[in-house]
Parts: sequence; C-alpha cells; structure tokens
Amino acid sequence: MVDDEIEKILRKMPDYAREEARKKGTYIVYMDDNGCVVREYPDGRTIKVRDEN
Repeated sequence: MVDDEIEKILRKMPDYAREEARKKGTYIVYMDDNGCVVREYPDGRTIKVRDEN
C-alpha cells in the first residue's frame, strides 16, 4: 500500500470504531486533544476516565 492509502484508512478508523460500538451497544475509549482518556457511548455521552494533565 502507498502511504496515502494507509493514512486514508487510518483516518476512517474512529468512525468505524464508533459504528461497531453502536452496533454492539458498548463504548469506545480514546485520548482527546487535551490528553484525557475518554469513554464515548453510543448515545453520544462522554465520560472522562483519566486526566493526564
């Protein structure tokens, strides 16, 4: 694969993870722009799990 193709796939991963979590009724975990670990639920709620600052 070309680097551009890999970057394109990687940019789609968060949306894919959200969709899969929604289908299964569970949450995803990620680090936000401020360095906080966040759980995001299918209904859109977000909860800070840990603040790295």
